[in-house]
Amino acid sequence: MDSNSRQSPSQAVHPAGTPTSPLTSSSPPFGMAHYASLYHGGASMPPLPPGIPVRSVWEDNLELELRFLHSFVHNARYAAVNIHYPGVIHNGSQKHTSQTADERYSVIKANVDTLKPIQVGLAIYNDFGHIVAWEFNLRGFHPVMDPHAANSVGYLQERGLSQ
Repeated sequence: MDSNSRQSPSQAVHPAGTPTSPLTSSSPPFGMAHYASLYHGGASMPPLPPGIPVRSVWEDNLELELRFLHSFVHNARYAAVNIHYPGVIHNGSQKHTSQTADERYSVIKANVDTLKPIQVGLAIYNDFGHIVAWEFNLRGFHPVMDPHAANSVGYLQERGLSQ
């Protein structure tokens, strides 16, 4: 099994990346509301639960993945988007927990305005209880020329996202 299709032993996955049998519950599995409440509470978002296939998208498989995404979203119920940047370079003048909401927003905005996105994540949950996640890997980040956090370059090189 490659690292892009994570699954639990009890869940079979169709070659197209969707589980072979729908879940019986009409609400999102794995406590999705719980994940959102953790994130808004200041904690970092937990990793996806085991069994959710993550499809890595690069230039050479973009068309194929877009066709699969297009067919999968016809019955979409929920979607989540995540954008990855090469680290954090603006931290603000005080500890995150002691900042006001406006101060935290300003710090996040400063980082987003300064840094180039390197990856866009998309997770879709559909009416049949299937969940698939994509990681769209973006081009154009150059550590010599582009601002980034120094400790992020090694991680980026391991993932093949920097040149």
